[in-house]
Amino acid sequence: MHSDFQGQPQRLAVSGLAVCAVEAGNFMRLPWHQKALDSIVGERTSLTALLASFQRFNDLPLAEWTQELVMVWCFSRYSEVASHRAVLQNGKLRFDFSEGEFGLELGPPRNAPFQPVWQGDKLYTALVLLQQCGLVESVDERWSLTVAGKQRVRDYASV
Repeated sequence: MHSDFQGQPQRLAVSGLAVCAVEAGNFMRLPWHQKALDSIVGERTSLTALLASFQRFNDLPLAEWTQELVMVWCFSRYSEVASHRAVLQNGKLRFDFSEGEFGLELGPPRNAPFQPVWQGDKLYTALVLLQQCGLVESVDERWSLTVAGKQRVRDYASV
């Protein structure tokens, strides 16, 4: 994959969810949409829940909301659904994630449910995630900013 494209799908997905959250807030101002959104307010993955999640991270970097989306909305929800299905299927999980060399990896089915946990080496994990987003690179076991990473630092410094 070309280094300029690396991490782009993830950034676009999170940006798309942010737009959905903002638009959910706009829809709530319209009475006919408010009624529809209120009818699903208790659903964990509803637009109102997405808006509430986005608003909790309003003054924080988008990366922190991304962490919430991945851990709470994706993997924790997956864990709940997979565990429930396992009970219905004699304890056998159809899909299972495990912590591998490059983060979470899809592994063979097993009988114990996946439980998301924080990486022990948070700095290394953060560097790998930044590398996957195209902001840093590792050459000869040394980490350095990419051109995109340097631009991001300049952007933050100018705020």
